[in-house]
Amino acid sequence: MPQLRAAQIQQQPTGISPFQALDLEGRKMAVPLAGKPTVVNFWATWCEPCRTEMPLLQQMADFYSDRLVLQAVNVKERATTVLRHVKAAAWQVPVLLDPLGEGAAAWTVKIFPTTVGFDAQGRARWRVQGEYDWSGAEAGKLVEGLWR
Repeated sequence: MPQLRAAQIQQQPTGISPFQALDLEGRKMAVPLAGKPTVVNFWATWCEPCRTEMPLLQQMADFYSDRLVLQAVNVKERATTVLRHVKAAAWQVPVLLDPLGEGAAAWTVKIFPTTVGFDAQGRARWRVQGEYDWSGAEAGKLVEGLWR
């Protein structure tokens, strides 16, 4: 796999408040999840970098499964489109829907993918804008910093 680089890594981002998203069954879920370190990834089915990055996010979530929650938030697409894509790609990540893009707008997400890491107290610790190699040592330091 070619080396992937983030467009930007921002430490201690501000102006990020929790919001509600829908799971694929229509239930409301808190983003980020309270009480456990959470990585929130904003993506879309038409986004090639998102499709490239998701298997790496899945590996990262599997590796840290006992200490971390991953939430993949799809922005402004129909549930049927998202579900079809997730099934075809055989993703196992928890997918949430932001059908009107309100959560993405509130967090000023302008680049896909955008990923935000939260500690267990719900504080945003970092924000990665753009495609990123979540299998590398640098990513491990970012993620493990969520429980320090």
